[in-house]
Amino acid sequence: MRELEKFMLALQSCGLMKFPADPRRLRAIIDVTWIVNENWLNYMDYHDREVTVETLLEGYSEILEVLRPYLCADPQQITQESYLTIERLASQRLCEADASNADEAPVAAPL
Repeated sequence: MRELEKFMLALQSCGLMKFPADPRRLRAIIDVTWIVNENWLNYMDYHDREVTVETLLEGYSEILEVLRPYLCADPQQITQESYLTIERLASQRLCEADASNADEAPVAAPL
């Protein structure tokens, strides 16, 4: 979680975000962001939803709802660029997982 805090503060130092001066509020923002990030896939599993690029983007949208009031940069630009990156990375990971699962599938015995 310390790395997430460093990342958020780096975004602030670059002028992309502006967080409240109250350290307790900053801690709450970081905590909520971390909780959603770390538990989104569990949440999808709980609701029997398949993990897809779209469900990963839904989780990102939930995090953005927490961070939106603190964004200084154009939210449209940030989200567009982020969505493209998430789609690319998630597609790669899902393809790798599918390939790995295919390798582990039992081979039928010859007749």
